[in-house]
Amino acid sequence: MMIIVNDTLYKFTKEKGLFFSHVKDSTYLFDYFKQEEEKERKGNFNTTFKSNPCQMKSMNGGVTRVNSQVSRYIRPANDWCPEEGVSRSRPTPSPLPSFPETSEEEKLQEIINELKECSGSRPVFQNLFGKRFVCRDHFASDRRIKTEFWDQSWHFYKSVGIQTKTQKRTLRVWWASKSDEIHLGINTILLKYNFPQPQINSYSHPQLFPANSFQNPIYLWDGKFKVNVINNSFGTFVDAQLNLPHGRLPFFDFKNKQILNIYIPRLFRIDRYNLNLTTQDITSQSNLKALYKMGIDFLKDELGTLPKNIEFAVVYQKDYDNIEVLYFAERYSRNNNNKAKRTFYTDVGFKIGWVWNDKPSPIFAPDDPNTIIGTDYSGTSRFNIESADDYFRDYTHYELDFYGMARRGDTWRGNRMIR
Repeated sequence: MMIIVNDTLYKFTKEKGLFFSHVKDSTYLFDYFKQEEEKERKGNFNTTFKSNPCQMKSMNGGVTRVNSQVSRYIRPANDWCPEEGVSRSRPTPSPLPSFPETSEEEKLQEIINELKECSGSRPVFQNLFGKRFVCRDHFASDRRIKTEFWDQSWHFYKSVGIQTKTQKRTLRVWWASKSDEIHLGINTILLKYNFPQPQINSYSHPQLFPANSFQNPIYLWDGKFKVNVINNSFGTFVDAQLNLPHGRLPFFDFKNKQILNIYIPRLFRIDRYNLNLTTQDITSQSNLKALYKMGIDFLKDELGTLPKNIEFAVVYQKDYDNIEVLYFAERYSRNNNNKAKRTFYTDVGFKIGWVWNDKPSPIFAPDDPNTIIGTDYSGTSRFNIESADDYFRDYTHYELDFYGMARRGDTWRGNRMIR
């Protein structure tokens, strides 16, 4: 079993202890277990722990380094562990190392894991203008937290998003009321659209985009097309010069803040990730982990470190006429406030549109402007964005998994909405 807490990935094993590393170093953790499995398969491994767990606890109890990026924790022995057949006097036990106290982030994760699930009720008046689903939890009879999803059109204004807010009831009316902390977190948001499969060629990397065959994913970042040219656990992302002669790629743009977009072709080649979109849904746990790692690996490679707020979109060309879109984000937190909100679409906000490439330009002879002597491919790795809001607002299917929670004093309340 594996869990992620804050920036640390933990892997629990039955016989070898608890292994952990930073999320940014997760490939080292996975590679370590692959190496250990290979040793066991060849019969070249140490069986001390299996044969004498008490001795292992005495020798390696506490936190130890497996390598420079991976650590292991084994619960220390609470008593002396004598070797088999050897009688010895009982030594004075040495003080046990204390286990690190639970961090604030771990405490928050425990609260998130205990949130009540709901699908949301539909307020009658507000649903006259579209969809709105609401979950409620109460601090007291006159104080509550609401977690909402809305997709509404008021004729002059359109909006889609999620929010959580705390309120106090006075004179039978619920008014905004601040909380000590308020959090809005996104587990999964899946949207499906009708979108024709584009034809993709590459001037710079034609071997990665063969016609009617397996093609590499495309990373759209900072106005450029990028591809991973090395299929190993580290990867190298380089600019790619694409040609999209009969189509364009979908692109998701938050309020003029271009987030990372990853486009995965219908026939895709991803050797280094455990991605199975043929027999499993895109929202299966293994696929979500693989897609999340794709985004994390790219951002770490481009930025040198992970940003404070991780945010990116993955588009999968499900078939010739449909795409599935996953939006990944983390928790949005505010102190001494009554609301946390994330708007996915407004008339001027969340833009879901097209991108297309700059085309290569001919190079003319210096002494004859009518004679072409070559082609200039510089700049073809960049793309342009064209808004197509109305087209993309009409999704054919959506799935939501997000949560809202707040603290007043020592009391936490909230809900996890799944639709």
